[in-house]
Amino acid sequence: MERRRDGETERLRDGKTPEVSNLLTVSRLSRKPCLMLQLLTLLALEAPGSCGELGDVDHENLATETDYIEQEQKEQEEQKQKQQRHDRESGDLYGMLPLILKMPVALTDHIDRSPEKQLLRGRVGFIHSWVLDAREQSAMKNGVQRLTKLPKVVFVKFPDAAWTLPGLDEPGLYPIQPKPGKWFLDKGRKHPVLKITRRQVPLAPAFAITAHAAQGQTLKAAIVDLQIGRGTSPIASYVALTRVAKREDLLIFRPFARDLFTQGPPEGPELLLKTLRGEYVDWAAIEKKHTPSRRCSGCACIRWKDDFALSQWNRKDEKHFCQECVAKKAASGTPMECMGACGLWKSAAVFSSENLAKTLHRVCIDCVERRLCETCAVAKLQAEFTAGEWERALKNGRRGRCRDCMERNREQKACSQCGRAKGRDEYVSDSDWKQNERKCRACRAEEKAEHEKKDCSRCGQAKGRDEYVSDRDWEHRDRKCRSCRTEEKAAEENAKHEQKKDCSRCGQAKGRDEYVSDREWRQSDRKCKLCKDRTVGSWQCIKCRELKPKEEFSSWLQGRRRQVNDGKARCNVCRSEEELDARAMSKTSLKNVQHLD
Repeated sequence: MERRRDGETERLRDGKTPEVSNLLTVSRLSRKPCLMLQLLTLLALEAPGSCGELGDVDHENLATETDYIEQEQKEQEEQKQKQQRHDRESGDLYGMLPLILKMPVALTDHIDRSPEKQLLRGRVGFIHSWVLDAREQSAMKNGVQRLTKLPKVVFVKFPDAAWTLPGLDEPGLYPIQPKPGKWFLDKGRKHPVLKITRRQVPLAPAFAITAHAAQGQTLKAAIVDLQIGRGTSPIASYVALTRVAKREDLLIFRPFARDLFTQGPPEGPELLLKTLRGEYVDWAAIEKKHTPSRRCSGCACIRWKDDFALSQWNRKDEKHFCQECVAKKAASGTPMECMGACGLWKSAAVFSSENLAKTLHRVCIDCVERRLCETCAVAKLQAEFTAGEWERALKNGRRGRCRDCMERNREQKACSQCGRAKGRDEYVSDSDWKQNERKCRACRAEEKAEHEKKDCSRCGQAKGRDEYVSDRDWEHRDRKCRSCRTEEKAAEENAKHEQKKDCSRCGQAKGRDEYVSDREWRQSDRKCKLCKDRTVGSWQCIKCRELKPKEEFSSWLQGRRRQVNDGKARCNVCRSEEELDARAMSKTSLKNVQHLD
């Protein structure tokens, strides 16, 4: 209908603004020009209460005026994108809704489901009037009024309605009140959190509707656009053309291509009708027509997609091997295909461990690219060259030098600390390599380990990294060395064994060794090892609370499919007592009935 804007509403008078005519020329769903109307009054409503902005920019903290302008432009662009969000993604509520006297509107939600009214989503009516909020203080300016409050109610007139609401004189007049709508900006997440809430009148301009929304309706007149898009069924056009009773009430908007409507009925519905009528259907031909197939590069047979593995079906080099051919290759001892120059199926022995883990880019040892070193004249792999020398070995017939033959790697210098002659890779940096008092990487690591020590918070001694359990313990402020943690753990174990707790069955205070596990020791309903051994194979009666062998519950187990105690087991003695009580109660009840007779 218009460019929707959150937090803004406009009221236009006839002839005051040139945008009024353009405002009503765009349909709500198709966004195409469809109709021109003479305006009487236009009231645009904002949606106060919309929330969900992530935060305002503090312009006082911006460094320069240029940064301020760029930030302001960025905010305006974000606000514009938010205003252009489709109402289907905004709780089915418009950010800005124009209200025009006698303007056709459609309900965006179910308002009244009663059988006589049936005011459901998509029902079309006409705006009759509205009542503004008493707190509204905005004024008209240049034919535009920006409201700060939603109206209390908007009255919509539904034609051909026989019902009349109490207190209203006209039939088919219904009050529509604002309602809240909620949606999430991050609805694609598993647990969305960015919730937006908006209050708006659940109406939408209805100058044009889709064929889907018009199903089941009979219109007085219609303008139909038969230029349907890709993927749209021609049946939708049939639905639009049959919404009027006479052809004089139908106007085709523009020329259209006839080819779309001369292709016959859709294949899917036609097959369904044949099946329902019991007619013959050649399913083999249909399956052959619609099931994808490809030619196998091994057996040269055309096979269905199910005959290929997914990795073989999706290959881009047009070489596809069916599962049967792959199985034959594996049986003959060549289960893997080389994707290099040879393209042959070979055994796993001719592939490196790195290439064995690959599927589509597996290359055998014979096809792995090697390049000659210009110094040692030996063909070597890419890993034996630096990136620059590997590229240099390929250009214009020149040869790069491998890592072993590079001057900086061949030259060795003695470390001033350990006295050993080492190459450039054994030093940390070029500056360390060039200076006279150089130290190799290993010596620097030893120095760091010796000099860097930290005090233990328990024993107070300065100790190196090796004296602590982990890096986290080493970097923690309340750090404890390995020996102190061992002592603490031993003390905790001794305290645990010295402490005694009462057994819930025998009531005796016993130490940790007297219980089966730490879990049994910690729980409140604990039982010692001796009591555990006594209760093995015994059940507790829910009535008398005594532990008895499982054989004492045979009466309760009789007729039960699962021979387990579900916490409701009753022993034979308690069962017999219950049966005697039940018989006594039945005799008493029978006597009372006979006495009444």
